[in-house]
Amino acid sequence: MTYVMSDIHGSLERFDKMLDLIQLGADDTLYILGDVIDRNPFGISLLRKIIGMKNVRMLLGNHEYMMLEALGHCYEGKDHIPELTRKEAVNQWYMNGGKCTHLSWNITPEKVQKEIVAYLLSLPLNIDTEVNGNKFRLVHASTEELYGEFEYKDEMTKASYCVWDRYALLGMTPGERTVIFGHTPTWFIQKNDVLSIWYSDKLIGIDCGCGHEDNGYYTPRLACLRLDDMREFYTE
Repeated sequence: MTYVMSDIHGSLERFDKMLDLIQLGADDTLYILGDVIDRNPFGISLLRKIIGMKNVRMLLGNHEYMMLEALGHCYEGKDHIPELTRKEAVNQWYMNGGKCTHLSWNITPEKVQKEIVAYLLSLPLNIDTEVNGNKFRLVHASTEELYGEFEYKDEMTKASYCVWDRYALLGMTPGERTVIFGHTPTWFIQKNDVLSIWYSDKLIGIDCGCGHEDNGYYTPRLACLRLDDMREFYTE
């Protein structure tokens, strides 16, 4: 079986509950579309657990991208376009819920820190997969192809565009593959009191607000989609 989830945001308890719910087996594959860290205090623990799971593949999210920059690492390597000073990068990370992750990082053994950084730098921006003849493109925020149409390419790298832009997908022309994305909580695009997976023509949004607080207008959940039969799973 093939499963997809996104935007866990430090919620280790919900992640563990989801694994119990879907009964992930050794022969199954779980794709995580980024944003494992921040907003809740167990992001580093989640990363360490995911790194140790041989049947999990992860994408880079904007929160992992912010973390790398705040720690002085450039995902793009030598070709990176300087956008932020180190201090500004830390401030941006903290404004987006990264302080709890940073505190946990500071007490993480150096050897483990190096393993995590190497893992994050190795993460892809998009992944293509096929299940039962159905073709999918898995992304955090946007596809690499849409970067070629981006008007302000001189202001953003391909990586920063793919992990941050939340609008281009919604206006794209449907293609051969169904694009599954996280990053944009589904309250942005549908009005449900209890957040649920959103579907449109060749688009599926699976960020159901995990890591956000229940503000009285909507109830956030961690969502997971099984691609074999499109069954939905949620942890409250």
